[in-house]
Amino acid sequence: MRWTSPIAISAAALCWATATGAKTDCPSHLQVQVPRNSTMDEVHSILSSCSSIQSLSLQVAQLGCVGHPERWSLPLDPSGRSRYLSRPDKLSLGGYRFQDLDLDYIRPPGSSVGRYVNPWMVSGKAWAWLRWQFLSPLQRSTINIDLWLGAMDFSFIRELTILHYHGDPEVLVSRLPARLPRLQSLTVGGPGLHQLVLAMQDNPLEHLSLLDPGPSHNLAAILDAHGKTLKSLQWHNLEGLSARRPVISEFELQRLHATAPNLQSLTLDLNRHDEDWPWESLKALRQGLPQSLEHLTIYFEMASECRRQKRDDYYHNCGEPCMPAEQYAQPLLTAEAAQAMSRFLMRDAPSTLSHISFFAGYPEDYESLNGNEANWLFGKWAALECGIADGEVDCTGVDAVISEDEKNWHKRFCSKSQESQKVDRGYPHKEL
Repeated sequence: MRWTSPIAISAAALCWATATGAKTDCPSHLQVQVPRNSTMDEVHSILSSCSSIQSLSLQVAQLGCVGHPERWSLPLDPSGRSRYLSRPDKLSLGGYRFQDLDLDYIRPPGSSVGRYVNPWMVSGKAWAWLRWQFLSPLQRSTINIDLWLGAMDFSFIRELTILHYHGDPEVLVSRLPARLPRLQSLTVGGPGLHQLVLAMQDNPLEHLSLLDPGPSHNLAAILDAHGKTLKSLQWHNLEGLSARRPVISEFELQRLHATAPNLQSLTLDLNRHDEDWPWESLKALRQGLPQSLEHLTIYFEMASECRRQKRDDYYHNCGEPCMPAEQYAQPLLTAEAAQAMSRFLMRDAPSTLSHISFFAGYPEDYESLNGNEANWLFGKWAALECGIADGEVDCTGVDAVISEDEKNWHKRFCSKSQESQKVDRGYPHKEL
């Protein structure tokens, strides 16, 4: 997933203009990645100076071994004096740490790292730490989310996205619902964040996306709270190599027309069954499609069960099962397969349904929502779009394919005389 900024003015340039008094225009849409193209201090300066920001996208992540953000939360004054002038209606956060204390970033370095003392003093952290000593116990213990709620008016937010959250869900559940009276769209990704969705039951949502929500046993309660008003629903667990991802039960699929009757867009996962397409699940889905549905998206897995039982750094041995070509889930997701499933789903489907999309795997430039480094799945993907018109289905896109090298790997490297020979990273050891 990538974020690109539509604004011509950079965060650093705006901060310089603010500091020097130079005249400049404030952006209406601010999209930044920390530390890739901005810092938290720069974002804080913009929010403190500009009243025009309608949408804010703030993504923070570790970039390899050297791209470490200077902090994971905005540098709000722990005394509670910070004020943000804008009242955005769209807020998107990724990797943000709501539970941070200011002390986490300004405390002096330990005696064992004396070479860091001078940078600590020059950076201004020494002065911030000295000021912190004079704060009351309550101010010292105030976490970042409380400082932000005090600094900015959240009541105008209509679209909220919180991804890569690994803190205590209760921190958000106990604070956000009452501050978001106009919320219409919610996207969350992180352990336990279904609790935040349930806590919004007094403010029914129109658009809901849950990424990596885990098992579907929470879906019934969520649809009880929001199902009648939902226009779009995404329930998607990212594929991994440690275990097969959970999917929505056939019982819940059959009930969708009753539990979410006004859906126009639906995104979900399905898993193959005994090396075939999950026809029973597809039948249950077909029976449960709401009459208002226009667009359906289905994610399938790319890795086979034998691949999931191997380590990500697994090197093939000729005498072992699960050769490269066997590591792909079968049958492969192709335009022909997508067309067959689309035709199956179209039987008794609502007349409004005009597009069905199928996906598997991850493109080469995909960045995991969990921040994982690239693994076997990356670069192996399929994406098919099926258009429906006058009862006919036409599917186009990228098929899942097994490369010729993967197909011929065993023939090339595992001759009868080499059947027990070890293979290192896809190449046989040299004969002695």
